[in-house]
Amino acid sequence: MNFDEVIDRRNTGSMKWNFAPGPLDPGQCIIPLSVADMEFRSPGSIRERLKELAQEGVWGYTGPRDQYYEAVNRWYSLRHDFPVKKEWIVTTTGVVQAVYSAVRAFTEPGDKILIQTPVYYPFFRAIEQNERELLTNQLIIRDGRYQIDFDDFGKKMKEARLFILCSPHNPVSRVWDREELDKIAQIAAALDVFVISDEIHCDFTFKRRHTGFSQVARLHGTRHLVALSASKTFSLAGLNLASILVEDPGHREAFSCRVRTDGVSTHSTFGFAAAEASYTQCDEWYEAMLAYIYNNFLALKTFVEARMPEITVFDLEGTYLAWLDFGAVCNDHQILEQHMIDQQLYLDEGYIFGEGGQGFERINLACPRKVLLAALERLNKVYDHLKARRNQ
Repeated sequence: MNFDEVIDRRNTGSMKWNFAPGPLDPGQCIIPLSVADMEFRSPGSIRERLKELAQEGVWGYTGPRDQYYEAVNRWYSLRHDFPVKKEWIVTTTGVVQAVYSAVRAFTEPGDKILIQTPVYYPFFRAIEQNERELLTNQLIIRDGRYQIDFDDFGKKMKEARLFILCSPHNPVSRVWDREELDKIAQIAAALDVFVISDEIHCDFTFKRRHTGFSQVARLHGTRHLVALSASKTFSLAGLNLASILVEDPGHREAFSCRVRTDGVSTHSTFGFAAAEASYTQCDEWYEAMLAYIYNNFLALKTFVEARMPEITVFDLEGTYLAWLDFGAVCNDHQILEQHMIDQQLYLDEGYIFGEGGQGFERINLACPRKVLLAALERLNKVYDHLKARRNQ
C-alpha cells in the first residue's frame, strides 16, 4: 500500500482531473483537491477480485448475494457495533440517488424539508429539483467547534415533513455526539418528521466514535433510513453501489417501490464484488489509510498555523475533508475563488454548501502528501495576496 504514489487520473473521465492539462507534477500542473474521491489506489484484494471477475467474461444482470449481506454485516458489526440484518438492506446505485428517491417516497411536492447548512450541496438539489420547499438550520460555531442550534432546529422541524441529516457532517467535519443525535431523534419522533441519515463518511472518524442514527432512532420510534456505501472508504465511487438500511417493513416497501420507479435499483456486477472484498479483506489497508489521512491533516494544520495564522482550521473529527475559514482575510467568495484559480488551485468553495459557507474552503485530504504540500504552498500565495489586498 503506497499512499505516496501520484497516480495520473487525467483523461480517465475523472470529474476532478479532466480539466487539468500539463505534466503530472504537483509543482507544475493544476491541483484539484475538490471532488470527494480518493487519489489512492483501492486495496490490492479488491483489484485482484475485479481482475478475476473481468476474466470471467459474463457480466449479466446482478443482484446481491448472501455474501454481500454477510460482508456488510461483518463490517458494521466490527467497526461500528451495529449489526445489520439482511432484510433491512435496499441497494441503490448510490447515496445521492437514494436521497432523491427517499425525498419522493416520503414527501409530496410542496412539502418542506430541513437541512443543516453549510452542508453537502446535492441535498439542495434533491429538495428543489423535486419541487419541495427548502428549510435551513444553520450550524453555529461555539468555542471553535460547530454545534446545532437546537432552538432554531426545533422551530424548523415543526414546519418540516422530512429532515436530511449528514453524519459525520460534510463539510464541517463534525462527528455528532450520541446526545446530539438522541435529541434529534426525540424531536423528529415527537413531530413525526422522517429522517434520512447520510452516513457515507462514517468510516472516517478520528478520536470520536460514530453513532449510527438507527441506534438512537429505535429508542424513540423515529421514522428513518440510513444511507451507507463502501465508495468513500475504498475509492469505489465509480462502481455505483450503496446500501440503504430501512428497518421498518412499511417504510422499506415504500422506499423500494420508489427506487424501482426511479430506475436506480439495478447494479454493477463489479460493484458487488468490490464491496464484498472491501468489507472482508481490507482491514489492514483501511487502518493504514486512516492514519495517512490524519497525518495529512496534521501536516496541513501545522503548515497553516505557521504560515497562514489568520486562517482557522477546524478539527478533523470525521470525513477526509478539511474545513478552513478564510473570513479574516477575505469574505467575498468571488474574489477568494478567483485567487485560487490564479494559482491553479481548485478546492471546493465554501459558498456552494449554503448558508454559513461563504469565506470558507474545503480541502480533500485523501491524496499523496507531496500533492497536499504543493497545494499548501499555492494556498500560502493566495493568503499573502489576499492580505496585501486587504491592507491596501
